[in-house]
Amino acid sequence: MSRFVRSSKYRHVFGRPTKKEQCYDNLHISRNAWDSNLIKANPKYLSVNWESGGGGAFAVIPHGERGKLPDQIPLFRGHTAAVLDTDWNPFHDDIVVSASDDAKIFVWKVPEDFTVHVDEEELPAKEVKPEARLSGHQKKVGHVLFHPAAEHVLASSSGDFTVKIWDIVTGQAKLTLRVRMPTRIPCIQKAASNK
Repeated sequence: MSRFVRSSKYRHVFGRPTKKEQCYDNLHISRNAWDSNLIKANPKYLSVNWESGGGGAFAVIPHGERGKLPDQIPLFRGHTAAVLDTDWNPFHDDIVVSASDDAKIFVWKVPEDFTVHVDEEELPAKEVKPEARLSGHQKKVGHVLFHPAAEHVLASSSGDFTVKIWDIVTGQAKLTLRVRMPTRIPCIQKAASNK
C-alpha cells in the first residue's frame, strides 16, 4: 500500500471572499419554489424576482450600484401573483419581460437614469408600470426566453403544457405548441445548432 500524499494542482488553492462593497446586499429574493431564473443579468442591469406582498414584483438593479441596497427600492409591479421568471431583450438593454403565476407576461422598459437609491417619499412615483401585456396562457407562466438572433421574438412556457412564440411588438402569439408531458415543462432553451 502506498503511503504518500496524492498530488493535486488544486491542493494549495484557496478562495478569498469578495469585499462587501463589491457585492449586492439586502436582496429580498423570492422564495417561490418554481424552477426558473431568480436572477438574470444583461450588460447594464440585474433583474431579481422580489419577495413582496400584494402581488408579484421584481427589482432591477444597475450594475454600478453595489453594496447594501436601501430597505425600500422602486420595484417593477403589475402582476397579481408571484413573478416566476424574467429575461432581458438581447437587442435592447432597457427592455425586460416578466412571467408570473397569474398566467401573464409583461413587457417593461427601464427608465433612463434608473436608480434604486430614491427618497422614501418619492418611492411610489418611481415604481415602474408595464409597457405591454401578453395574455394567452391558461395557467402560470414559468419560463420566458428571448430569441438570441431575432429581434422582438419571445418564447414562453406554461403550466397549461403549451409553449408560445410571441411578437412583443404586436403582442400576439404567432405560434402555440401543445406539449405532452407527465409533469410541467421544465425549461425552454434555444438549440445549440441550427440543424
